[in-house]
Amino acid sequence: MRIPVLLAALAVLLAAPAARAETDAGQLWQRVVAAYDALGTYSDSGEIVTEYGSDTAVQIREKHRFKTALKRPRQFYFEFDEDPDAGADRFVIWCEGAEFNTWWLTTKVHDVYPQGKGIDAFAVASLPTKGTAVLVPGLLFGSAGLQGPLHSLEDLRLDGTERIGGRDHIKLSGIVREKYGTSYVSSEYPATLWIDSESLLIRRILQDTTLGGGGINRSTTTLDPVADPVVDDAAFRFSPP
Repeated sequence: MRIPVLLAALAVLLAAPAARAETDAGQLWQRVVAAYDALGTYSDSGEIVTEYGSDTAVQIREKHRFKTALKRPRQFYFEFDEDPDAGADRFVIWCEGAEFNTWWLTTKVHDVYPQGKGIDAFAVASLPTKGTAVLVPGLLFGSAGLQGPLHSLEDLRLDGTERIGGRDHIKLSGIVREKYGTSYVSSEYPATLWIDSESLLIRRILQDTTLGGGGINRSTTTLDPVADPVVDDAAFRFSPP
């Protein structure tokens, strides 16, 4: 009778590190979400590199730029500038404290979203901004109901640390399962986040090729985030040309 008992105990011991790692990953992510929610002000500048191609080679590679500014409760600015070689499009979201606004270079249309409808501005912006308008802003306005890909990150695990810009970053990986409604998974792909170990702000996001999909379809977002900077009110103003 001793052998089955010993084997069972050994199985528990072997499984324990994996269980602890999974718990730590979940706790880390909760801390990251809480850190963004607690920010009074925030700013970043960054780029997203999108890559498309066959199973073996990247055929299209584009580099787009964006920047973000926030001052709670309702001052916000986001600007996306498309790679000049891809068309040099531009999309802007801004709010000076009341209603949210969007302006899109392609359509030359300025739309206004009254209070209570501000989330719609981000939904409209998602496609022309390669999803960047709902990545970090999804965390900044998570308590207001804005949902982005990072809200669909599951099966979390820790993948060690990496030093970027002289600072240690924790690698957190998982699977993004974007769902339609409550159950149907419309998109599923692996993702890795590089999280500053001190500020808990995200420095890099890799959204890899869709699981089961054909060909390469991935994006790498790199940010220079700043927690609680001094942001002048002028940073939230925009006059459509």
